[in-house]
Amino acid sequence: MKHLYFALICFVSAGLLLTGCSKNEEEPDNGSNQTHTPGNIPGLGEKGGEPTGTLFKLPDNITLVGKILGGFDPTASVRSQTNMTKTRSSLSLSALTKANSGFKISETVGSGSYVTLYIILKNSSNHATEVLFPAGLIAKSLSGNAQNGVLLKKTTIRVAASSTKAIMLMMYCGNANKDASSMDEEYQFAVVSNSSLIMDLCEKLKSKRINYEEYDMKSLEEIMSDPNFDWENFDWESFFTSQYNEYSSLIQDVLWKLTDYGEALSSEDISRISDMENSK
Repeated sequence: MKHLYFALICFVSAGLLLTGCSKNEEEPDNGSNQTHTPGNIPGLGEKGGEPTGTLFKLPDNITLVGKILGGFDPTASVRSQTNMTKTRSSLSLSALTKANSGFKISETVGSGSYVTLYIILKNSSNHATEVLFPAGLIAKSLSGNAQNGVLLKKTTIRVAASSTKAIMLMMYCGNANKDASSMDEEYQFAVVSNSSLIMDLCEKLKSKRINYEEYDMKSLEEIMSDPNFDWENFDWESFFTSQYNEYSSLIQDVLWKLTDYGEALSSEDISRISDMENSK
């Protein structure tokens, strides 16, 4: 009986020690996998319906402040012929900040560029919390006019005790023919996909160095809050590094094959993913 009592005390003590920094569950159970063919993933590409999977939930002590707003693609003028004017682009982040209670972006995470989300998280507990955004997470455009976002590699954010933190979450575009995210567009977290095609791509990318936070780059807020910032002459290519650009462009093209173009991954696609640098 003494041994049982001692073991119980140790178990309770260990539990109390672990409450110093909590986190939401690791990769969630996505339920039964759904077998989809390329171009026929619900909610993505031209396919109607709702994305399938497990509803995404934040930890109990973490709440959203304000709305999840679309951001903007700071490399749009580099990636395409679209000319974003200095006035419109340089004001985007300040407008986002004003739209949601004045919180400035303190961290940029994730991977992709066409869908960027401005998210404010509040921790109501007295302990720090790690918030996991899992691979396969889909963020849904509420209007249905903008691209849904797809996160292809997990990322985590640490929110200090009794604090509020604004982040930019970068995601891939799941609907090639819809508008890119903008600060006029509101989003909501939908599901962690259980599509066999999305899950397989996530598996191929999970150990690859594709996330923004894996590169030594300043946050977008830091760059654009500089009083000497010059949108037209800033070297965005160098900022994102050629490798990050190369990887994100390749991954976006591969995802569109599955969501929009109705094509399976080729042996060349798989080989190029395999050749990507592994995370450190």
